[in-house]
Amino acid sequence: MESDGPDDAGAPRVSSILPYLIVGITAGSVYGLAGCGLVLTYKTSNVFNFAFGALATIAAFTFYLLDSTLHLGWVVSALVAVLGCGVVIGLLMEPLARQLSKTSLELQIVATVGLLLGIEGFFQLVAGSETRTFPQYLPNSTFTIGGAHVTYSQVIVTAAGLVVTIALYAYFRATRLGVAMRGVVENPDLLAISGTSPVMVRRWAWVIGSVVACLAGVLLAPSVNLDALVLTLLIVQAFGAAAIGRFVSLPATYLGGIGIGVVAALLTKYINTNGTILSGLPASLPFIALFIVLLVSRPRERLPENSRIRLPHFPGGSLRREAVQAMVVGAFLLTVPVWAGGELTQWTTMLATTVLLLSLGLLVRTSGQVSLCHVTFAACGAVALSKLVTGAGIPRLPALLL
Repeated sequence: MESDGPDDAGAPRVSSILPYLIVGITAGSVYGLAGCGLVLTYKTSNVFNFAFGALATIAAFTFYLLDSTLHLGWVVSALVAVLGCGVVIGLLMEPLARQLSKTSLELQIVATVGLLLGIEGFFQLVAGSETRTFPQYLPNSTFTIGGAHVTYSQVIVTAAGLVVTIALYAYFRATRLGVAMRGVVENPDLLAISGTSPVMVRRWAWVIGSVVACLAGVLLAPSVNLDALVLTLLIVQAFGAAAIGRFVSLPATYLGGIGIGVVAALLTKYINTNGTILSGLPASLPFIALFIVLLVSRPRERLPENSRIRLPHFPGGSLRREAVQAMVVGAFLLTVPVWAGGELTQWTTMLATTVLLLSLGLLVRTSGQVSLCHVTFAACGAVALSKLVTGAGIPRLPALLL
């Protein structure tokens, strides 16, 4: 049925937007759920788990193995992948987080990012580079809302994310253990005096948070298939949702995930329709959300210990020793083109990565800050060099300097 009047000239019809809203709400519900799990472990351990998405990857691959390879059925596969893997992972992560909480922020980031890369690399080695189709285990029949087709699986996924988030919020507010989880970071000694073990509280928090991560992986996998890289990057959306919730509020985190999912879906529609150059904008939304949150947030009352600037210290003779070592390594590298042959590209990549990591190490050592966008700066340099050489015709060496 066509509408009359000026509405036809400008505003997009609801029927054309509704399918994207449904997809965005479904994906956003998983993002919000994952963000809640991330907030839960952060609030109780004071350690930000960059490996959160990797835990979802473990659950998704476990589900695939049990359901598609061993044919145990999706119910058994889901219980083992979510509850079994979640409990085991949580029990393993808690002592690791306990040790990391005693170290500097830099080591916490390196350890959890290293765990993420290790798990992602393991599954890429096991499964290969081929993306496998994840089984559609939930009912896929449809019904219609406002002219848009909605699958029952989308309803179940959205409802699961909402119900679990509400349950977590109620658990935090209404139970003794939930209240203890809220206070374990601020004053664990006082909590211990009251007769509640801080270690036990953190252990339960990590188990619940890991179960939530595994549930998010199993819910998200049918829409992205069995891709270790894509599943591991669930941490990006969870990070954005948690940032909107200020890493404190579970309801705001869940709504933040919904917002990221919906806006990303709508941007996909208009970017694809209009053929704009902003094709990477939907994937960048979590980082944009974090940037906006940082801009509008009030400065913290006090800075943590590891935020102080630490100037480098060179013991006597260390500069001469490092200069000699650099000369030896440099002389060796000059011989690489002679004998490397077809492996010269790998050596070049290794050197470029080494320079990148050395610059990151310099930043961490002198300022105590960790830059997670160093690779982005490298990409800017690569694109600029390409444009100057191939586009502007500038010789390579001047272009490299520019």
